Amino acid sequence: MKAKSMAVVGLGVLFLSAVLLPASAADTEWKIRFGLLYSSPTGDFSDSGQTTELDDSTGIHASTEFRVTDRIGVEPGLGYAKHDITVEESGFPTLDFETTWTAFTVNGNFHLLRERTFDLYVGPTVGYVFWDDIETGAPSDIPTDDEFAIGLNAGIDVPIGDSSWAFAGALRYLFTDLGVPGGSDIGVDPIQIKVGLSYSF
Repeated sequence: MKAKSMAVVGLGVLFLSAVLLPASAADTEWKIRFGLLYSSPTGDFSDSGQTTELDDSTGIHASTEFRVTDRIGVEPGLGYAKHDITVEESGFPTLDFETTWTAFTVNGNFHLLRERTFDLYVGPTVGYVFWDDIETGAPSDIPTDDEFAIGLNAGIDVPIGDSSWAFAGALRYLFTDLGVPGGSDIGVDPIQIKVGLSYSF
């Protein structure tokens, strides 16, 4: 957790430095991206033969990128999805729960191949994930803790003709957990695919 916190602080300083670059170096281009998000968790929690993991899920996303320079953009965004949770243990029935998350993230986008027809970018991601309580179907739900997230992001925008619209796609990997107070956190670490549209102005 200490290493994760240091990474979050370090990347936060990087983004702040980018935002505070002199205005004369800034490119005033803005871009809005929105669409569907597919989230596939790669982590879980295992203990004494019992495994708890989140299933794949589809949600939505939206973000706005401000081009600080011709090559560097800062992209705050929101994502939302609902995940089923399965608890499996040999000799016992499988338990099914569910929870939803809302993630506020900031991407630092380094744009490559700007001279090409398409716009390709890569960079780091930092964020904070707000988890809803785990719905068990019982009178009381299981409370959760919100968690920081860090990761890597890569995306591409392919213009639609000569318009300001483009097909937008991105791939992201996040390091984050589902916090359970008084218990062991459930590893999530999702690979996320985003598809949709972007609009430049």
